[in-house]
Amino acid sequence: MKYQELKKLTLSYIITGSLQDFHPFCEKCKISDLRVLTINHDNYDGAKRRRYGEGTGVTLYKRILRKEITSDDLSVLCFNCNHLHRLEQPKKEDFYQ
Repeated sequence: MKYQELKKLTLSYIITGSLQDFHPFCEKCKISDLRVLTINHDNYDGAKRRRYGEGTGVTLYKRILRKEITSDDLSVLCFNCNHLHRLEQPKKEDFYQ
């Protein structure tokens, strides 16, 4: 499977919870250009999860589709909305306690 197909399938799965043919979009601004869509960790723990071996890119997509990683706390955002999400996170001293 090509990278863009795998990405589309994974992002669609995160949004719908199924493997149906569905064109993913940013859950905030609704942009649907696959090139700018990314996985957002709703709990602000993406860096921590990557450090502990969750994976990135193709590895992460495959693990989500194999249901090795739950998608309950993941969402699909464009890079701009993802960055805004990070800026709006609680202060680190509040978050890590």
